[in-house]
Amino acid sequence: ERWQDRISAAKKIQKTWRGFRASRNYENLRRSAVKIQSFYRMYKARSKFVRQRTAAIKICQIWRSYVEMKETRTDFVSKVRAAVCIQKYLKGYQARKKAKHIKAANQIQSLYRRYKAKLASEELRCQRETLAEQIKSCIMVQSLIKGFIVRQ
Repeated sequence: ERWQDRISAAKKIQKTWRGFRASRNYENLRRSAVKIQSFYRMYKARSKFVRQRTAAIKICQIWRSYVEMKETRTDFVSKVRAAVCIQKYLKGYQARKKAKHIKAANQIQSLYRRYKAKLASEELRCQRETLAEQIKSCIMVQSLIKGFIVRQ
């Protein structure tokens, strides 16, 4: 019977030892599984964060590009408007200057034509006076000739 008690006690010790080892092995496996799960969750969270950060950076770049493009376009449009305004005033100035020169040229032409007309008028008057004197002279000569013919 003592031998039976020893065998029973040895079996109990072995059973307890195996249970302890199995329990310790199970704990190690459970801790390892928890670590693997933790690393996997960390990997998933990190890759999600990297994707979100990349997307946020891309959105920021697009937004900055849009704002800069809008500012550049606004600046360009204002410069074009300023250039058009300057061109408008310059063309107006040039047109007024040209009109002033044309007006002066027209005035000079008008005065020259008036002068030429006056000269022509005076020449015609002189010719009329000369013609009138010649007619008078002819009439005088005719009357002298008629008077001479009548007296003979």
